[in-house]
Amino acid sequence: MLAALVVFGLAAGAQDIEGTKPFEMGLIDHVQSDIPGQSRDLNIYLPKGYTPKKEWPVIYLLDGGRHEDFIHISGLVQFFTDILDTMPDAIIVGICNVDRKKDFTFAEGSTPEFKKMIPNAGGSKEFITFLEKDLKPYIQKKYNGVGSSTLIGQSAAGLLATEVVLAHTGLFDNYLIVSPSLWWNDEALLKLKPEGLRESKNKKVFIAIGNEGDQSMRGSKMLMEILRSPEVKVDFLYMPEENHLTILHNAAYKGLLFLLAKAPAKE
Repeated sequence: MLAALVVFGLAAGAQDIEGTKPFEMGLIDHVQSDIPGQSRDLNIYLPKGYTPKKEWPVIYLLDGGRHEDFIHISGLVQFFTDILDTMPDAIIVGICNVDRKKDFTFAEGSTPEFKKMIPNAGGSKEFITFLEKDLKPYIQKKYNGVGSSTLIGQSAAGLLATEVVLAHTGLFDNYLIVSPSLWWNDEALLKLKPEGLRESKNKKVFIAIGNEGDQSMRGSKMLMEILRSPEVKVDFLYMPEENHLTILHNAAYKGLLFLLAKAPAKE
C-alpha cells in the first residue's frame, strides 16, 4: 500500500502570515483499503527519538482528526512520556473519520426507530475489518508499531471500541472507553455473547462515565460486569463533575495511566 506523507501543521493557514511558519507536531499519512469507503487519512504522532529500527507501542485513536481528539491526546501522551516519564514512549495513530455514524454503529438488532435516526448506520463490521486487515498491518510494517496496542474511543467511538472488546477482544491489548453510546439499538450490544473474551489474556479495559443520566450509567456498569473476569483487568470510573462534552480529557488522563503506566522502579 502506498501512502502520501506530509508535515502536520498545527495552525491552519499560518503560512499566510508574514514571518511565521506552521508549528510541526506530527505527520499526515494515508492508508488504502479495498473495503469501500475505508481508505482514509491518518494523523501520526511519533515519540521523541523515534527510529523505525526500534519496536514501538501504538495508541490508536478513533475520532483522530486534527479538529477532533488528536491534538489533546497527543499532548497528554507527550506530557506523560517526555515530562513525567510515567508512561513508555508510544506512537499515536489518529484515524480521521469518513462517516463516523455509519462506521461506529452495528447493524444487529436494528429497529425502525434507529434506522430512521441514522439511515446509513450499521457499518461497524467493515470498519473493524479495516482496522484488522489494513490499518494495523500498515502501521506495524511502516512504523514498526509492533508493541502493545491501545484503542481509545468516546461516545459513538466508545460504542465501536465496546464492540471490538466484546467481539474481537484480541485485536488490541488495551481499551480506553469513555461515555460509550451503549443506548444504540436499545442496548443490543450488551446482549451479545462476548465471543473469545474468556480466552484472552492480559487485557486491560478502562471505562469512564460522567453525569450523563441513568441509562448511560446502567449500560456502563453492565459493560463492566460483562468484562469482569480473571483474564481482563477492568477499571470503572464515575466522574460526576463531568458531562458527555467535557469528560474525555480528564478520563483519558486517568485511563492512560491505568492502562500504560510504567511499573514503579525497584529500590
